[in-house]
Amino acid sequence: MQKVGFLKINITATILVCGSFLLSSLSASAVVDQAKISATLTMGQQQRQLSHFGEAEQSFKSAIAMSEGGPVDVQARANEALGGLYMAMGRLQESQGLYEKSIRLLEGTNNKNLLGIAYDNMSRLCQERGSMETAETYNAKALAIFESQPTTSRIDLAKAYNNKGLLEVNLKKDTQAQASYTRALQYVDQAGRVSDPTLKPTIMDNLGGLYLKSGEFDRAEAMRKQAVSLFETTVGARRPETAAALMNLGAVYTHQQKFEQGLPYIKRALDIDEATLGMRHPTTVQIMKNYCTLLQMTHHDQELQTYLQHVKSGGH
Repeated sequence: MQKVGFLKINITATILVCGSFLLSSLSASAVVDQAKISATLTMGQQQRQLSHFGEAEQSFKSAIAMSEGGPVDVQARANEALGGLYMAMGRLQESQGLYEKSIRLLEGTNNKNLLGIAYDNMSRLCQERGSMETAETYNAKALAIFESQPTTSRIDLAKAYNNKGLLEVNLKKDTQAQASYTRALQYVDQAGRVSDPTLKPTIMDNLGGLYLKSGEFDRAEAMRKQAVSLFETTVGARRPETAAALMNLGAVYTHQQKFEQGLPYIKRALDIDEATLGMRHPTTVQIMKNYCTLLQMTHHDQELQTYLQHVKSGGH
């Protein structure tokens, strides 16, 4: 039987702005303006969580404009917020410019934890662009700062170690990657209450992917089912993050050529992304291709024709 390769949806691209940026203390000067910036950033994050990307972009741009000439940490977190949004939208060149500006602002200051977050965000971006060596350098810089600062949050450490695991998988260092993911989960559990509800299921999904790669199918299935359940209970059943986890769970079955078992999960992921991201979004388009391929291979000819008509009509 033909073996089919499916896109691994990168959930991690949705975890970009660390809480330390949003919660960093404001200086005494220009209190009113800084309070307004903070409120604007919070609104932008809420809009982003609802997949209202256009509105979030305008909020973050407003925050950047208001922050110009203000304290360095305020400027940096505004640039990081918009950079994270652009990265999630696939606008990587624009994201890089904003991250570079944030790093320039923070280097040479005493804001070490914020600089570590900026380095780690840049590492994620470099990884998305395929620059693995540069990504590894930035991740190492981030971890060096985090592990030397007593005030570093467990969550920032968890995010950095999750990113380290992703890098190690791409560099074919699977044993080290498993250790990094495990350490990331430990830091999440140490943190207790987590401001980012997607963090733990994201790490679990990544660890499930590593189990899948090594042929540990039962462990991969169990880990990714837990990830889907956590996404559904924390961010909701009709969210792009949940769709990505469903797609990845479906891949556990298709990798074993259990196409009928994988099909319902991929269909659920497709329905969510059509509704939230739109039919022309690159992620939706890729899942469409995967779904149609599965329908062909499982001889669901009528369903395939019905779905192709749905696509032709623009989803109406």
